[in-house]
Amino acid sequence: MDREAIVALATPPIRSALLIVRSSGAGVLSILVDLLGRPSVRSIEERSSFVGLLHDEEGRPIDRVVALAYPSGKSSTGEESVEIIAHGNPVIGEGIVKAFLAKGARMARPGEFTLRSFLNGKMSLVEAEAVNALIGASSQEGASLSLMALEGAASRKTESALQEVASMLAAVETSIDFPEYRDLEEDLLGKIQREAPSVQRILDELVRQGRAATALIKGVDVAIVGLPNVGKSSLLNAFLGQERAIVTDIPGTTRDVVTGDVVYKGIPIRFYDTAGMREAKDPVERKGIALGEGAIRKADVVLVVSDIRDGAEPPLPEGVRCPIIHVKNKADLWEGGSEGVLASAIKGEVGEVLEAIVSALSLSAVSLDSPALVSERQLDLVSRASCALKEAESLSREMAPLSLVAPSLQEAYALLKEVLGASASSDIEDEIFSRFCVGK
Repeated sequence: MDREAIVALATPPIRSALLIVRSSGAGVLSILVDLLGRPSVRSIEERSSFVGLLHDEEGRPIDRVVALAYPSGKSSTGEESVEIIAHGNPVIGEGIVKAFLAKGARMARPGEFTLRSFLNGKMSLVEAEAVNALIGASSQEGASLSLMALEGAASRKTESALQEVASMLAAVETSIDFPEYRDLEEDLLGKIQREAPSVQRILDELVRQGRAATALIKGVDVAIVGLPNVGKSSLLNAFLGQERAIVTDIPGTTRDVVTGDVVYKGIPIRFYDTAGMREAKDPVERKGIALGEGAIRKADVVLVVSDIRDGAEPPLPEGVRCPIIHVKNKADLWEGGSEGVLASAIKGEVGEVLEAIVSALSLSAVSLDSPALVSERQLDLVSRASCALKEAESLSREMAPLSLVAPSLQEAYALLKEVLGASASSDIEDEIFSRFCVGK
């Protein structure tokens, strides 16, 4: 059943060649008839296109447009839908939206079109969240992984794991509910011992691939830290291939966090050059050091830079749980051998550091052909489902009663259903789709 009509501009409100206005819900085809003057819109059975002058509620022409009309059940939302392509003047877009509002539609909330696609069974929650990931992808590789999720590859893999868990759970609960089958208890425990590990491996692979995929989609934050004058700002400039940070021989030159972005092997990386860590008397420098400590705590990777000639490093603030890479800079001034990650910022020799970042996050093993979950919500749920399966397997190996094994299987089953949205509450749905842009 179609919900109330909604409308929104689906393209940015800027001057451009074209703009798109979307509307979906009960009665939007009738609204289009009123505004476009094409009665034949009411009788369409498949997607149809119409060209003509679109008028406002008072009959004044707004623009000559192309209108794509979809009957209920044939659109991406599953409802009556309209997409209007007009000339890219924000005034025109505003006029079209106002005309739909005057005819009874309301403004769409963020992500409401995609939410309706999910609620009407046009896509799973995994696919719906992939829409947002695709829009926010920072690299071509990240966009490719998001598109794969949107096309349902990750949903199918998750659904397959869900069915395997369902099979084990059904057998266990049947044995519990019907005592006459309890002589098969040993066989059922053996079934769980055999099958749970294989499903767990599938889930662990989804998590591993998903963690790497989210790095490709969202990018990686890397904090550059160290004592004054070890070459942190020079490293930032070398990564960027341009002079972004001021470099001098005066300790404490960097007073703020300086950022810069690069894409390395398809991975978006944002570097944060922080103030040299030391006991500073200058209040401005102390503030810069505090900002740097904040960047360290939020980073995905921390580069602790030292001068290769003495190797001195500052202590890191508490709470750092991400990978830490120790970088020995100024390798061009050192003639002896040295282990570890070497760099010469002055010569632009930072390849070892970039490779170390990729390795620390296990991004070198990312396959663009493998299905990936693309949200932290999904990855958390799948990780917990894997742990629940591990618990079920452990109990089965201890020959525990099936009544004690069942809760772990039930938990894994419920978590995987939540990944796909089969049991998502309205609060969870609202939280997820509120992160989408209006018109999507």
